[in-house]
Amino acid sequence: MKNLKEKTISGVFWSAFTQVFRQSFSFITTIFLVRLLSPEAFGLIGMVTVLTGFATIFIDVGFGSALIQKKSVSQLELSSVFWFNIAVGALLTLLFFTVAPLVANFYEQPLLLPLTRILSLSFLLGSFGTVQKTILAKDINFKAPFKIQAYVQPIAAIVTLAMAYYGWGVWALVVQVILSTALTSLALWLSSTWRPSMAFRWSALQSMFGFSLNLLGNDTLNYWVRNVDNLLVGRYLGTAELGIYSKSYSILTLPLRNISRVVSKVLFPSLAQVQDQKEKVKAIYLKIIRTISLISFPLMMGLLVVSDRFVPLVYGEQWVSMIPLVQVFCVLGMFQSIGHAISNLYLSQGRSDLMFRVGTVLRVFLIMAIVVGLRWGILGVAISYTAMSIVASFVDHYYAGKLVGLSVREIFRYLSGVFFASLFMGLVVKGCAYLLLPYMSDMTVLVLQTVVGAGVYGLILYVCRVEALTEVIQLYQERRQKKQARKMKVVV
Repeated sequence: MKNLKEKTISGVFWSAFTQVFRQSFSFITTIFLVRLLSPEAFGLIGMVTVLTGFATIFIDVGFGSALIQKKSVSQLELSSVFWFNIAVGALLTLLFFTVAPLVANFYEQPLLLPLTRILSLSFLLGSFGTVQKTILAKDINFKAPFKIQAYVQPIAAIVTLAMAYYGWGVWALVVQVILSTALTSLALWLSSTWRPSMAFRWSALQSMFGFSLNLLGNDTLNYWVRNVDNLLVGRYLGTAELGIYSKSYSILTLPLRNISRVVSKVLFPSLAQVQDQKEKVKAIYLKIIRTISLISFPLMMGLLVVSDRFVPLVYGEQWVSMIPLVQVFCVLGMFQSIGHAISNLYLSQGRSDLMFRVGTVLRVFLIMAIVVGLRWGILGVAISYTAMSIVASFVDHYYAGKLVGLSVREIFRYLSGVFFASLFMGLVVKGCAYLLLPYMSDMTVLVLQTVVGAGVYGLILYVCRVEALTEVIQLYQERRQKKQARKMKVVV
């Protein structure tokens, strides 16, 4: 039987493996799609997914996190949440099918009418797998989701690319969403032994309402702050501008999905199991965010300095207007990569109410910043959103840290070694470009910058004995020793 530390390490490994696998397929697919589809196609799908993505929050209504936070859960509670999710998913599908004409009129894009109606099916399809996914997360079992994505992502990628190649345009992106959702729900059912009983009790949900509704409120605010820019850019600046803006922001989400969300999925159930031991919660949290920064900081710093070659070489010349936006979002990415984990401190301590109150105030200021930035186009939106997000990150860490006796100064002291190593690496990589560019092609320079950056960063961490690296090495050695010990027992 694995202890909490072993389950957490295993969970982080499999969660990371899953996200890297999924995002690798997504990134490779995107490289081909941006050459087969126009920015307008991505802009159209972005207009709809701003709304459908928000509505998806209501399928779970925060009950998934409430189930994870509870120390024990009954079959009646699981079944009640399952049937509630199905009902909400069906209602959302019906609602979006009905209001599709309003969506098309709002954006003044007639094609959004059928697009919205087809995409609305994802609500009902996705609701069938939410409880199964929650059960796996509560048990810190992330190996099963990896196996699921190993089948789902290649199938969805192949179908999407084929449709784009044969001229289906934006419909290729629609089918990608529907197919991925349907296959994921089906695979979750096949991989889970749990089945809902034909029972529903409203009383079984009432004990979770206080926690879940505060979480729902925070998720709602957080979603709109992260997507109101897409809504306003699409409405006032057009589909092409939205396509460029959303694709630039998606580069930021790569480290967030592959690193922060990987760890956060495991972090919340791990912290929930030791929620009464505040010093232990604090220690786990600090180690986790330092591990996140070990990868996300150099990745964002490196992308910032090579973006002028990376964008045209990977996405094509028609996307070069993304470059300044990518550079701005890379700065945001460093803060959001660690900020994404902060909600786990609130939730592990059962303080979704405080998270909601703090989040409400911060989100109001973020929305105001986005509106102000519209005057200067998509770059103005990116800069104002980034600046306000950095301020919000400091405030959020202050209030969440107080719950476990953790100060903002202590957090940034823990991250200072990785930050300065990343900054020095960025300066070296930028210097390489000036030295090599007159003699080599852009592709060769980009490859050499990547190799030099990785080497310099690793060397700094090793020579300066940065604690983040030594912690990772120590965890690896402990895991290896335990594996060898198990093998010895089997031999004996």
